[in-house]
Amino acid sequence: MEKIIIKNGNNFHQFVTDKALSIGRGFDNDIISNDPHIGNKQLSISSNPEKPGSWLITVNDQTNPVLINKRPVSSPSFVAYSGDDIVVGRSHFTLYSPDHAVAPTRAFTFTNWLHSHKLKPLLSIGLVALVFALSVVFDALASFTEINWKALISNNIFAIILITVWAACWSLVGKLQRQHHHFFSHLFFAAGVLGLSLLWESLNEYVIYFSPSYFINEFLPWLMAIVCLGLAIAFSLNLSSNTSRFLMKGMLTSFAIIGVFFIIAVFDKQEFSNNPEFVVTLKPPFAPKSSTVAAKEHVSSYQQLFEKLESLATQ
Repeated sequence: MEKIIIKNGNNFHQFVTDKALSIGRGFDNDIISNDPHIGNKQLSISSNPEKPGSWLITVNDQTNPVLINKRPVSSPSFVAYSGDDIVVGRSHFTLYSPDHAVAPTRAFTFTNWLHSHKLKPLLSIGLVALVFALSVVFDALASFTEINWKALISNNIFAIILITVWAACWSLVGKLQRQHHHFFSHLFFAAGVLGLSLLWESLNEYVIYFSPSYFINEFLPWLMAIVCLGLAIAFSLNLSSNTSRFLMKGMLTSFAIIGVFFIIAVFDKQEFSNNPEFVVTLKPPFAPKSSTVAAKEHVSSYQQLFEKLESLATQ
């Protein structure tokens, strides 16, 4: 007897086509759907004796269009082959024969070691703490004025909260898609991408310092945003779904998102502005300061000196 496998979402159903199969919202169907945009008995599937290895699909409800391989069906019945995709309403069905070729087995990616590691929570929390400490230190070293530790710590705590929310949202997606949340794996890679962005930002400052260029100053931060966001999306996609080419998809998604913000920034740019178009970095980000006196105190001392000179001049 001929068999057919029907994929609906992430579920596979196998039937023997000794009789016609039906798909619809009615409870007497072989595959029952809760999609309100398909009929009570939307499709009937039967073997096609004229073309072995294919099936005859009958559309019983014409309310909404039926697509096969993204092309609309104009007749009340059509022939489908193994691997064909059928879309009706908001439901997606794929038909397979038992001998349909499957994709080669995919090897575990570099994320596998983290999935099965017993110390995964500690590794993730430890990396978050390390990135937080590095971020605070980098901000302190790059400061020209008296360091406001409260403001530095508050800003970096917000960044940690942001990556935690990111990890939690993607964990929810993974729980719905693959029944596994992998929260600490998401948190680990989100913290890693944040750490990479910190290093890249510092490297960007050094590049501008040693090779001042308007092009570098203008576009390197946008490139950094595309790469970092692309990596974050790619890692999250890989952990939350079985999608292939996750790195390419992450980069393309990031390019589209950052591209929208870039276009908005270009059109929102004022024709006349008091702000300089290009700023040259006069001090490397982490160069040691020549004096322990803060700039604010230094300026204040000169102000006091001027006041003394002014008082002497009026005498």
